[in-house]
Amino acid sequence: MKVTSQGSIEKRGKNSYRVRFCLGTDPISGKYRYSPWRSVKGTKTDAVREAESYRRELECGLRVDLQDMTFGQFAALFHQDRINTGIVEEATLSAERIIINALNQYLGDVALVDIDVLLIKDVMARMVSVDGKSISRMHDIVMKLKQIMREAVVADIIIRDPMIKIKTPTKKKPVRKSLKQREAIALYTVLAALPLDRNTVAVYLGLATGMRRGEILGLFWEDVDLEDKTLNIAYAIDVKKNRKAPKSDAGIRRISIDDETVRRLRKWQKIQADILLANNITISPKTPVCSNAFGGVTEPSRFYNWFKDFCVDNGFGEWTDSEGNVLPKRRFNEQGFPVDENGKPYSRSNRPKAVKKHYRGLKFHELRHTQATLLIANGVDIKTVQSRLGHSRASMTLDFYAHAQEKQDRAATTLFSKLLKKA
Repeated sequence: MKVTSQGSIEKRGKNSYRVRFCLGTDPISGKYRYSPWRSVKGTKTDAVREAESYRRELECGLRVDLQDMTFGQFAALFHQDRINTGIVEEATLSAERIIINALNQYLGDVALVDIDVLLIKDVMARMVSVDGKSISRMHDIVMKLKQIMREAVVADIIIRDPMIKIKTPTKKKPVRKSLKQREAIALYTVLAALPLDRNTVAVYLGLATGMRRGEILGLFWEDVDLEDKTLNIAYAIDVKKNRKAPKSDAGIRRISIDDETVRRLRKWQKIQADILLANNITISPKTPVCSNAFGGVTEPSRFYNWFKDFCVDNGFGEWTDSEGNVLPKRRFNEQGFPVDENGKPYSRSNRPKAVKKHYRGLKFHELRHTQATLLIANGVDIKTVQSRLGHSRASMTLDFYAHAQEKQDRAATTLFSKLLKKA
């Protein structure tokens, strides 16, 4: 961009100036165009120095027509562009919307060109002190702000990215919880005693294979080879019930299943066929293994709500109120209807008071961690576990499940000690 003047410097008060430049005439209207005014705090020398810096920025190709764009406006465009790509998962977009809303409370009306390091540090401090944001949450917010400001540089709205000088808060490494072997056996025993349905089959597959929830709900009968005892994992169901391919090639994999899993799947296939036939639907290779009663995919959120109740009813979780007090378990009569503590079915007279419940206990993804932890702890090599879980790198498996190698490490110590004694 050609700057055609020496620039205008105006005094706006004590230790306050503003500067701007003429950018020539508009080729259509013939009128003179000017850059936005830029405020400067300090002396006249500071204003001259800032004017020269401003000139360089303009000549480097900044979009003058967008110099008044606010953070909120640009963040909305950034988010919409991510939606339009169709690549970003809905869960990620939902989390992104929440973070952008939080940032807009502080930066929404601020012009992008006015956002500097001092302002960002002030916003971060207030988010912690006023809003009570955790270190983990601040990590996510800063990472998203870095993404947005980097895009503003790419769009030629700002020339310097202030986030380069901002340190991202260190996020605590998540604790990978898993069931102990005796707990996994207890869950296996519970599942063995329950009738086979789409939900219990999904939980069993999670425990027996380490598949993700979306992968299990996206598994069709055409992906199951009961003769070869293998499952072909090539798709997953997202939160909107769309069947999508995995994010990486490693997610597409073929894994083995044991005889008991084969037996259960054969039995379930017959039960499922009868359920569908009652609704005039014929089971086919295109039917989801854990389909609903009409042959469609099971909604992930509905399944997970069932899973939480299942865990509470069987001792793998609990419901609490907002203060953390444990709520009593549900009771059922012989007919399967919910009843109160006296065994009386609920009605208007004894209906329990509505309480906002919070779940605490086993999460479905922890079945995946259980599979990996127990396999590694019992001598299965990392590469095999990596392939079974669908991790793109063995290092990812090592980072997630390094704790599981303690048993092997102790065995190695004992072995080396014996070797020395023999020597």
